[in-house]
Amino acid sequence: MHEPITEDMVSREAKIVRRKGEWFIYINVEKEVEERDPKSVLAVDLGIKWIAATVNSNNPKPKFYGKELRRVKGHFLHLRRSLALKEAYKAIEKIGGKESRITSSVRHKISRAIVNEARK
Repeated sequence: MHEPITEDMVSREAKIVRRKGEWFIYINVEKEVEERDPKSVLAVDLGIKWIAATVNSNNPKPKFYGKELRRVKGHFLHLRRSLALKEAYKAIEKIGGKESRITSSVRHKISRAIVNEARK
């Protein structure tokens, strides 16, 4: 359980779901919480050219994330095209897995950088 259900919570919705032979119940509750007064606000915009852009209220200069990801994807696109001209289809399959692992790692580093910025 994410959090124990207490008497100050109001049940709003419940779903019963079966996944891989196991049953799960999801209960949505409503609870009054204290309003916080944040010292700063971090806005995150998910985009197409840049995977993410952030702006912090303490530092109004935006940060753009995704240059490395575009570089990696461009490299593998060029590699796939050159291999396709040589009809090396098995090699194209091999590099697809490597591209997936590298892009996953880059996306993880980007998300970690955004979380670290939010914590600051």
